[in-house]
Amino acid sequence: MPKAAERAGGRRKVNSILSRREQLVAEVARLREQHNSSKLIENAQKLLTRSWAAADWDAREDLLKTVDWLVRAEKRRDCHLPASMQLQVSLQDSQHGPR
Repeated sequence: MPKAAERAGGRRKVNSILSRREQLVAEVARLREQHNSSKLIENAQKLLTRSWAAADWDAREDLLKTVDWLVRAEKRRDCHLPASMQLQVSLQDSQHGPR
């Protein structure tokens, strides 16, 4: 691959990483406001700030994957019942009929 093409591909990758980071920073900020800073969101914030500066671009991609997981876990945690519990309740209701 020619050097110019490698640099262009590298720039696209960096821009993609930075764009995704901006999205996640905004999402983490929104969740911090809504949830009074749970441990999941505190950890996500640390990964996007403290850990970010020392990481190379490949490690930053991994940080983004981890932060994305933490954000999704926080959103799920906010539900009243986890999906597995909802399934159990649904199965019990279907076995016992209407109440």
